[in-house]
Amino acid sequence: MLRLLKANPVLGLANSYLVDSAQPSSLSYLWNLGSLLAACLVVQIVTGVLLAMHYTPSAELAFASVEHIMLGTILLVAMILTAFLGYCLVYGQMSLWGATVITSMMSALPWVGGDLVELIW
Repeated sequence: MLRLLKANPVLGLANSYLVDSAQPSSLSYLWNLGSLLAACLVVQIVTGVLLAMHYTPSAELAFASVEHIMLGTILLVAMILTAFLGYCLVYGQMSLWGATVITSMMSALPWVGGDLVELIW
């Protein structure tokens, strides 16, 4: 792995800036929080530009745009549920407690939480 980091020019550059560079001993959690906020700002700018590129200001295409967004959200939730199901299929101690935590979160839903947990278990 180390040879790959040194041989590849792009990975070598990233390695020299992120891993091998000297860091001062006065780094704190607030400095890391600032880096996290900067990364969140970059993500918001990139997603904002992507959303602006796909924006159509017409009433005829408004429903299609909302339908497209909702379909993407449904696919995202289905992907997350599939990954969680794969995690629970191992049926070890960690997967048991993972399933317990998720079902406990579902029981916190108002009105339908208890029925939803009974349906799943």
